[in-house]
Order: sequence, then structure tokens, then C-alpha cells
Amino acid sequence: MSFLLKSSDGISFEVDKTLVHDWLIVQNVEGAFESQELTLENVTSEILTLLIAYCKKHQHQASSASSSSTASVTSKSHADELKQWDAQFMKVSLPTLFGLIKAADYIGIESLADLTCKTLADLLSDKPLSEIRKTFGLKNDFTPQEKEKVLRENNWALTDQDREDLQ
Repeated sequence: MSFLLKSSDGISFEVDKTLVHDWLIVQNVEGAFESQELTLENVTSEILTLLIAYCKKHQHQASSASSSSTASVTSKSHADELKQWDAQFMKVSLPTLFGLIKAADYIGIESLADLTCKTLADLLSDKPLSEIRKTFGLKNDFTPQEKEKVLRENNWALTDQDREDLQ
């Protein structure tokens, strides 16, 4: 049985109803599952295409793993394959990553929300303030008093490079 998803830019996607069954937005929008149609106001067709691919892969892997007779060995290989697929899937631009984070939260796909947020955290991990500012296009507009306060209150968490950036 199929389900029709419409993106914010008006593109329709027909998917198997089992793909969206566990989406929180489908469960929370009254009549959505029965009407077999849902417009996702906050999700573009570009992001929805990626969401569908992610859900299909994870749905396929879950069903493959559960139907296997040699569960532990096959389960580990499926998990490894899925981990590699996820790593490739997350090789997206920063705007696309933000779109996926927002969409996963909006739709209620917890595994994708976890993956995208972890990817963003990994991108920022161990980066000096100057590089984080550059990544997000942020200007250091602290007043000298604010800089001094940040240095005083957060000195324990700052690297030498961060301290230099705040001077």
C-alpha cells in the first residue's frame, strides 16, 4: 500500500506505507495515516529524497537482519555495512546536513536525528573558535569586556588557539 509525501516545494513522492508508519509526524497528524497523504511543510524535495533513501536503507537492513538464520554473524555484517553506508550518506554539504537535522527532528526519525547531530558534533570537535566561526560565517563581535568574561569563566575549556582568538 502506498503513501504520498509532498515536499514544501510541491514535489510528490510515493512511498510504501510501511516506510512512514513509525514517523512521529504521521502518528501525530490526525488522519494522516488513514488519508495516505502528508504535506511536509518544512522539508524540501532535496532533503525528502535523502530522508526516503535513509529510511529505505534502514528499513531494508532491519528486515534483512531479522530474517537471517545465522543471526549473530549476519547481524554484525549488516551492522558494519549499515555503518559504512551511513558514513557515506553523511558526506553532504553543511546546508544539507542542517536540512537533514531539522527534517529528522520535524518528522520524528530518531535514528537519523542522532546520526546527523553526531556528524555535526564530529565536524566541530577539537576545532578552534576561529575555524568554527569560519564554518558558520560568524563574526567575533565580543566587546573587550565580554572577551575577558569568556576567558575568565571558560578558561578551563579553551585551547591556546581559542585564547589567542579571543584576544
